[in-house]
Amino acid sequence: MTDHTPFLDARPPPPPRWRLWVEALFPVLSWLTKYKRYMLHGDVVGGLTLGMVLVNQSFAHAFLARVPLIHGPYSCLIPPVAYFLF
Repeated sequence: MTDHTPFLDARPPPPPRWRLWVEALFPVLSWLTKYKRYMLHGDVVGGLTLGMVLVNQSFAHAFLARVPLIHGPYSCLIPPVAYFLF
């Protein structure tokens, strides 16, 4: 009969509770270390496309709401940043 205790000791310890809480609050922290460089080109193209669309859309929203145009980018460019973080 073989003793399996050394195999149990070889497992890494579970992450601390605070780390699980932070990763649940900011999911980007859990996948950012696994990000592959080959995905960067598509992400940059997608980000630039989204930025070009949102700039024009934000000015249109500000114009339709009859507020100063400078308020448009604040209302349309912050949500993608929040989506990235949370």
